[in-house]
Amino acid sequence: MSSLQRYTSEVSDYRLPILARVPAGATVLDVGPWTGAHGRHLMQHAGATVDGVEPDAEAAAVASADYREVIVGPVDDEAVQARLAGRGYDTILFLDVLEHLRDPAAVLRAARGWLSPGGTVLCSLPNVAHWRVRLALARGRFDYADNGLMDRTHLRWFTRDSARELVAGAGYAVTWEDAAVPQHPRVRVPQQLLRPELFAYQLYYEGSPRD
Repeated sequence: MSSLQRYTSEVSDYRLPILARVPAGATVLDVGPWTGAHGRHLMQHAGATVDGVEPDAEAAAVASADYREVIVGPVDDEAVQARLAGRGYDTILFLDVLEHLRDPAAVLRAARGWLSPGGTVLCSLPNVAHWRVRLALARGRFDYADNGLMDRTHLRWFTRDSARELVAGAGYAVTWEDAAVPQHPRVRVPQQLLRPELFAYQLYYEGSPRD
């Protein structure tokens, strides 16, 4: 299975709560869409119009079959940002993206100029305070992996507080937050007993630009 085939599957269930924040009929910028699974989901279920920014040219070509436009290049590139300025998106998705950037706060600040009035950003960030990472640290281990929380391509990691501070510090009011907490198929833990700081793989935030 090629790397592209691996990422052309349906949207994972844990992504549905954050994708549900996209308004019906919205114009969406999907930053780092890879081959476009999230955008296709929004087109089908929310009637969205979706553009993308994707640094991998091969993945961008796959996404462009369905997206209105896909800009090929890194979102922190000044030339890419100049093309996005003033476009007026209703929603900008940063799903599993910000942790790969050298300066995610700068990109979030720039994204304020890509939104329409009343528009929002939706961000998912990895939770480094997950119990598995804590246990590994207690054993003196901080091992990188090919994917997941310890993905070797991550440049930054976040806790619940520092993720919220990233969004707020970039000039947004945090208007919604949630966490992706996987449930074991045989052991269902009541939501009120789950602590995002310990059990969440991903932390979700919606931000609205402050005046």
